[in-house]
Amino acid sequence: MFKRKRLLLIGLAALLLPFAAVLAGSQYELVCKNKDCNYKGSIGIGGGFEFEQASGYCLHCKDFVSISWGREKKQPQPLKVWNPATGKVMLLYKCPKCQNPFLPVEEIENLKYCPKCNKATLRHNLTILYD
Repeated sequence: MFKRKRLLLIGLAALLLPFAAVLAGSQYELVCKNKDCNYKGSIGIGGGFEFEQASGYCLHCKDFVSISWGREKKQPQPLKVWNPATGKVMLLYKCPKCQNPFLPVEEIENLKYCPKCNKATLRHNLTILYD
């Protein structure tokens, strides 16, 4: 009986884990390893069970910003642009501070260049998982 319950729990966890990974968000600490720069910041990527989020760097504000909306609500209308280098359509959102456009970071692995010194020395450390 105990073995059957354990197998049921393992099966249930395996079934639900992909949904948690898709809906969960992550907060990262950002640090530039260029000793002449020493930039530090943070970014949240991904939404939760109740909301979606787009985060990126605003050139005008010189800061990482984000907008969020409820999963049941209408998404803010982004500006769509085509990237000729990749062939992908990119979405630009309005910065919540200054209304200028920012490009959201889809995956933390794509965030390599420091926004301050513009060198490929930006590192990220996972600090918080949220849903």
